[in-house]
Order: sequence, then C-alpha cells, then structure tokens
Amino acid sequence: MLAGPGLEGQCTGVTLGRVDPSGATSVVLECGPMLYRLTHDASGYGAEPLFPAPLAFTPLAVAVGDVTGDAIDDIVVTLSIGGVRELLVYPQLTSRQVAP
Repeated sequence: MLAGPGLEGQCTGVTLGRVDPSGATSVVLECGPMLYRLTHDASGYGAEPLFPAPLAFTPLAVAVGDVTGDAIDDIVVTLSIGGVRELLVYPQLTSRQVAP
C-alpha cells in the first residue's frame, strides 16, 4: 500500500494507461474513493486527481484500456455494494487531447 501527501486514503490499486492529455502512458492510482494520475516534474512526484470529487464508493480494483473502441483509454473500476459486484466504465473524451 502507498500513502503520501495529497493522497486520500491508502493506495491499494495501481495500473498503467494513456490518461495523460499528451497521450503518454501514466500510472493510475486508486487511493480510497479517489483515482489519481501520478505526475513527475523538476520538484518531484505528485498525484493529480482524475476526477474533481471523490467517487461515491471505494473501488475494489482499477484498470485502464480502450473499452469504447475510440483508441482512447478509458478507466474501469470494480466495486461491491451490498455484496453485489459492479463494473463501471469512465470513458475518456478525445477532446482532452486538444490544447486550449
């Protein structure tokens, strides 16, 4: 497990995927109810939230891959609510690759 400044809860899930706006491969962390993208710059490592607010649940596992067939990696999480397993897909938008 991983914990650190800026991370909510202990990090228990990790995967690789193209969730960076540049299209580069990133490390995706599941830390409690939040999903983060690991970042690195001259000042060191950091964790950038992938969603603006915590998820309404704590995922059991996280994976990244192109689920929608648009050549952009999507985020997939599994969870258990009342003993029932669920799979949620968060599609990434191709507009994220367009510079403002």
